Amino acid sequence: MRDTARVVETLCRPEQTYVCLWSHGRDGRKHLHIAVQPVTAEVRARYGGLRSEQLQARMLADGDEPNPADVEEFCVRARELFRAVSGSAG
Repeated sequence: MRDTARVVETLCRPEQTYVCLWSHGRDGRKHLHIAVQPVTAEVRARYGGLRSEQLQARMLADGDEPNPADVEEFCVRARELFRAVSGSAG
């Protein structure tokens, strides 16, 4: 998790990085979501200054999703950084 947050911070240069766990199911924990989310002043301003779970919930409700090409580019760059962190080629 720490390495993931470092990679996100290196690539996105956010003011904050949220690392959180969402666990839900009908009557108890059914499955987990672990989010590492860069949060910039621009994103917060776009959502009226919301923070933490309120920001995440609003983004999900609004269907705020990145451009697929941007995601692919991010993943290529992130893989390179993870390899450097882990010292592996895999």
